[in-house]
Amino acid sequence: LLSAFNIFPIYIAAFMGISALVLTNVLTLNEAYESVNWRVIFLLVGLLALGKAMQTTGATDLLSSKILELLQPYGNSAIVGGYFLLTILITSFLSNNAAAVILVPIAIQSANTIGMNHLNLVFTVMFAASLCFLTPIGYQTNMMVYGVAQYKFSDFLRFGAPLTVIMLMAAILVFG
Repeated sequence: LLSAFNIFPIYIAAFMGISALVLTNVLTLNEAYESVNWRVIFLLVGLLALGKAMQTTGATDLLSSKILELLQPYGNSAIVGGYFLLTILITSFLSNNAAAVILVPIAIQSANTIGMNHLNLVFTVMFAASLCFLTPIGYQTNMMVYGVAQYKFSDFLRFGAPLTVIMLMAAILVFG
């Protein structure tokens, strides 16, 4: 509620909530520590370093200019669609966190270059990064059901492709 009513940012409100749970013995410090997925934390830290390195070396500018060179003649909708598809491609084989951390700085650079609201491309990348319908590889829940349900790789493509196309159209409609 503190975050919802803009009293505190979400990270401070979450910290206060966790602190309250620990102080009232609803949650022990050990339980709180064990509930943190440290692999994700270290992945994000590493990817943030990668993102910073990409900006420092000029890779962000280079990739942004190449994407814009290819898509800008077709307008903002094509740019949104291109970032959506690129994000889907990356998140289908890497984690959604990796896709977002890699592409957000490039998307911001592209938006700033063409005078587009950068939030449109950031939201496009975030939206697409959370949609891993095409492969069982990119998201842990997909891997969990893949083996247990005896799905085939092609099952993800067959059912995921139409969902991905629908979401692509939604992204272009909303952010393009």
